[in-house]
Amino acid sequence: MDGMDGELLARMPLAEAVLLVWRYLADEGQLQAVFERYRGRCYEDTITFPVMVQLIADALLEHQGSGNQSFCRASESGELAATTRAAYGKLGRLPIALSVGLLSELTDRLRALFPQEAKRKPPRSLESFAVVTIDGKTIKRVAKRLKPLRNVSGGVLGGKTVVATEFSTGLALAMAADPDGHVNDVRLLPQLLPEARGCLDGPRLWLADRQFC
Repeated sequence: MDGMDGELLARMPLAEAVLLVWRYLADEGQLQAVFERYRGRCYEDTITFPVMVQLIADALLEHQGSGNQSFCRASESGELAATTRAAYGKLGRLPIALSVGLLSELTDRLRALFPQEAKRKPPRSLESFAVVTIDGKTIKRVAKRLKPLRNVSGGVLGGKTVVATEFSTGLALAMAADPDGHVNDVRLLPQLLPEARGCLDGPRLWLADRQFC
């Protein structure tokens, strides 16, 4: 057995564990409940929310982030009973609140599985606090899909997200997002903090850079 085969076999238990955890987190009943709770005016037809979530997961895990490859493969196999154009349209119409709710609810289920011995411990002086880090991210280098933009210099900004991460596990607890990539991170805090507070009991210590002060 050469080195490549040995490395592959060594990683297989981890890959299987990831897929098993994903199946638990993204159980169809759970996804449907999340959709009903956060969908707003969004509705389902041929493409259900669990199907869309699985298509996105396939794009990330199998197709290096290519939604087109994921949609085409699913259409060929019969998993997607609609056109790829319809899938893109459905994805574009999903409300931000649904993405935010999906993250928080699935993270809550994942935290219940997190092994205690794998958690990071803060300094002894901070052991009584639930330490939460906050940071923002602008989605950059967005592909120029519109034909008039293809020969125009300069980059295209996507949206802005601010995420609260639990220090002990490294898991993202909550997220606030805005489609305007130029929005200031601080403006998203009123949406983010209540979501993060709902995930943790007891006193909390918030860590963020000085622009949030």
